[in-house]
Amino acid sequence: MNTTKEEQIKRAMARKIRKEKEITEYVIYFSERMLMFCAALMVVVVIWMLQVSQNYIRQLEQVYNIHLEQEISTERIPVEEHFARYLANLPVPEVVPEETKAQEIATVEEQPVAQIANNELVNRVKGMTPTIRNLNTSSYCPCEQCCGKTDGITASGEKVRAWYTVAAGKEYAIGTIIYIPALADKPNEGWFIVQDRGGAIKNGKLDIFLNTHNEALEYGRKTLECYIYEF
Repeated sequence: MNTTKEEQIKRAMARKIRKEKEITEYVIYFSERMLMFCAALMVVVVIWMLQVSQNYIRQLEQVYNIHLEQEISTERIPVEEHFARYLANLPVPEVVPEETKAQEIATVEEQPVAQIANNELVNRVKGMTPTIRNLNTSSYCPCEQCCGKTDGITASGEKVRAWYTVAAGKEYAIGTIIYIPALADKPNEGWFIVQDRGGAIKNGKLDIFLNTHNEALEYGRKTLECYIYEF
């Protein structure tokens, strides 16, 4: 009787051990398959990421090449080179014999006043590097409405000159030279000098002197890029 009971216990233990072994084998098998699946998935993801990266790099290269071609095809002239070319095109003074000086003086007197002043200002700023700023420009004339007087004498003591004299705030000293490319088609070819002040002319503003009140009204108000030469 006892023997039969012991055999039953042994058989039960054997079944339990066999069951545990089967479960262990199944877990190992399942774990191996999961690892293989994860490894394969990672390989696929890595390959996909590499392809996406390569496509993105190609697109960047195409954009860069297009931009580079545009850069090459478009001539970009630095400010210094722009002024060097401008100055190079100006007439170079020559040594003139005494007998021809009278003729030269007569020729100079025939030139427009603005042209003579322009050459003077350009020569004064040779070799200087300007400060570039956007200034709010307006204009005024010698009438009492604009100036409160009619004598045409500026804060510098000089007589006002159209397309030459500008009024500026105290941040720009009297004698500061200003080049405005947008006004290069005017009689002064865009060159001005600070000679005057004004009650409403504060920092960041310029008031350009013109001959008549109608001209001043027609000019209006414009924000323009200015090249400022301070001494």
